[in-house]
Amino acid sequence: MSGALNSVAGVGDSLNRNVALLAADREYTAAREQRRQAATAGGTGLVDGLIGGGESVVRGFTDGISGVFLAPVKEARTGGVGGFLKGVGKGVVGLAVKPLVGVSDAVVSVIQGASQAAQDLEAHVPVRPRRALPRLSVTGRKVLTDYSAGAARVQEDMEVGDSYVCHVSLENEGKDVIFTDKYLSVVNLAKGGSVWKHPWRDFAWCEVTKESREGGRAGGSGRDRGIWLHMYRNDNESKGTLLQVAGEEVWEIYGELWRHRSKMGNGSMMKSVEALQQEEGVVESGGGRRDVGGGLVDGYRFGDKNDQDLRCRKLRSWEIVARAKDRLTKAWTTWPELDDAVWKVINDWTKNHWGPWNYRKCMALVLINKSTGGVQLEGMQFRDGSEVHVIESHLFDTDSRVLAPGGAVLIFAWSHIPTVVKQAHIALRMETTAFKGEFTDKSASLQARPGGDVSFVEKTRKSTYVKYVVVVREQR
Repeated sequence: MSGALNSVAGVGDSLNRNVALLAADREYTAAREQRRQAATAGGTGLVDGLIGGGESVVRGFTDGISGVFLAPVKEARTGGVGGFLKGVGKGVVGLAVKPLVGVSDAVVSVIQGASQAAQDLEAHVPVRPRRALPRLSVTGRKVLTDYSAGAARVQEDMEVGDSYVCHVSLENEGKDVIFTDKYLSVVNLAKGGSVWKHPWRDFAWCEVTKESREGGRAGGSGRDRGIWLHMYRNDNESKGTLLQVAGEEVWEIYGELWRHRSKMGNGSMMKSVEALQQEEGVVESGGGRRDVGGGLVDGYRFGDKNDQDLRCRKLRSWEIVARAKDRLTKAWTTWPELDDAVWKVINDWTKNHWGPWNYRKCMALVLINKSTGGVQLEGMQFRDGSEVHVIESHLFDTDSRVLAPGGAVLIFAWSHIPTVVKQAHIALRMETTAFKGEFTDKSASLQARPGGDVSFVEKTRKSTYVKYVVVVREQR
């Protein structure tokens, strides 16, 4: 008898869990799960099941009705008009689903109460989070290791769709370095959780350094190495962060970073652990760290010209494009001059397209050919935005669309004026003989063709403009 009741309870519990997902409300689902666990731990009889069932029915109807009014307000705070409409949809769905979930929970509560009374069993709730199983980066297989409370808590707090890979504990620092499919993070449980967390797309590349202080330049002893994480510039103009590591743990962490290099924008600049250990000086780059936001081009760091406040007269869109073509074909012979010419184009645009009635975000994509062969632009697909223009410079043949070695070309695009239903987004897909790329105002990615080496040397994303600089090199 009790076995049959348990079976029915299991089926009912699985059913109402699937129905709850239709409510599309993560907070509601989490709170409901907590109540279910508490009821399972506390209730041991039919009376408790009946009381819990009645509460579930009442709560289902109250949550559904209140959600119609609260969900639009909550979503509008973070998503504006689009969030409000999303909240209205969630509220309407919740009004239909949540009462049904409440009734389903009530049935399960009664069945579980009867089952527990029949078996005279006391249920227990797990006292620790579910074990996190590390995943080998290459094969994708999960392996069983010693239980780690830190890794388990991190897994419990991860976003939907993310997957735990591994972690490295820094006992001297009291921190854990956590690797997941989407993020690299440092966690200090003694201080309440995450120290910092960044998606892989924000990292350019990583190197081992002898710096011994956060952000400092003083060299430390061979045992006080750290890892400098080069990052692309963002709204805070961050260029990187120093991960301090004492002892030989530096090689364990760097080894994992090496295995994740394909997720970074310029991972081809990294060397294997074996190569670094064989080199004298451990990648000191002339005695100090390379303070770059992704890489250098003949010693120059792109982005140094950004955010200069230059005077600009009133210009229309076509006039800005015409001035850009004039600058790119005549005004530069060195990389700093090219960077300056590109910034003047961005400055012209942002100064002439601001305010609620004329706001348009622009995207400047610079392609530089540092290889020994030509790079042909095979095709572009402008997926979102208003207009896109290929602004050639010297060493770019407009007929064949081939960029000669040592040359550069600017692809300049801008968005529509935002409306209630459409935001200022830009999305461009490009294919060349050296790579395929996806470039938007939110993110960018590259995929090198066989025999090529392509990487970002700058990723700057601001509220008014986006700037990407891509360099094609010979495969190393």
